[in-house]
Amino acid sequence: MTPLLLEEARLVVERLKLFAQPQRLIIVDVLLRGGPLAVSELEARTGIGQPTLSQQLGTLRRADIIVPRRESRAIYYSLASREEERRARALIGLLRDDRSEERRVGKE
Repeated sequence: MTPLLLEEARLVVERLKLFAQPQRLIIVDVLLRGGPLAVSELEARTGIGQPTLSQQLGTLRRADIIVPRRESRAIYYSLASREEERRARALIGLLRDDRSEERRVGKE
């Protein structure tokens, strides 16, 4: 792995800031587990109110982490790419304090 340059470090920090907001992290986690999902489904699964949910979806959409797809009246969201899925899984998996997961992995 090559040394991290200052500009690359700034980009990484900006990316991490997107995941540093609990509601955005929950949205990404729910999409990892069950996406694509309509906004109403996201609201039900996350417990995040519609106005806040819309704001956080907009932030994730502008950062190209998620993408919308309109189907009739509903808008479905999913992660933008396999690469975004991989990054989100790695980040959540690395930093999550899930002892049950550690026990499961230790048995394999």
